[in-house]
Amino acid sequence: MLCSASLLRTRHSATARPMANSGLRDFERRLRALPAAAKRAAAVALNTSADELVRAQRFLAPHDDGDLRASIKWRQTAELTRTVEAGGEATTRAARAGQGDYDYALYD
Repeated sequence: MLCSASLLRTRHSATARPMANSGLRDFERRLRALPAAAKRAAAVALNTSADELVRAQRFLAPHDDGDLRASIKWRQTAELTRTVEAGGEATTRAARAGQGDYDYALYD
């Protein structure tokens, strides 16, 4: 009886969870289990790294009028995720007649 109940649990758990997302779910579960102090320390490290990356990108950006350099920033997109971005209103210019606007920060 114990053996068959164990097999049922195994079969159920194997079919209830898609294989493609099991790694992501495991990662998210482990993140939720992190103690608050570890999350705070990780957030400080992420902020420091994002600041350093923004400084480096601003240094390497063209210095023409300073709009591109000033548009480079980071923002928190999730608890332990930071995104560095550039562009926006300050770097958007009119394109040729009838072709709208373009953001030169995004130009390849």
